[in-house]
Amino acid sequence: MGKETVTLSLPAGLYAKLEKLAAESGSTPIDEIATLIEDAKSRRVWLRALDDFSKEIQEDDNRENVPDQEELIEQLRKTRREIFEAEYAHLYR
Repeated sequence: MGKETVTLSLPAGLYAKLEKLAAESGSTPIDEIATLIEDAKSRRVWLRALDDFSKEIQEDDNRENVPDQEELIEQLRKTRREIFEAEYAHLYR
């Protein structure tokens, strides 16, 4: 069985870089193209996972930072009591 082939035209400078890269690793330009494609796929998967993780963290942060109305009122009352104690309570003792 013969392999199907596709002719690919590359600028001469790019092909020279590809040949140099292949020579450094002891492979062929075709092997280098295959390796670069697999690296690009892996990087793309990693970047998608990172983006999904980042979105998940942002959503979790947004949910945690939005107190309900009751919690907000209670926090304001607590803060008001603390300020009163620190600034004015000594006047009433």
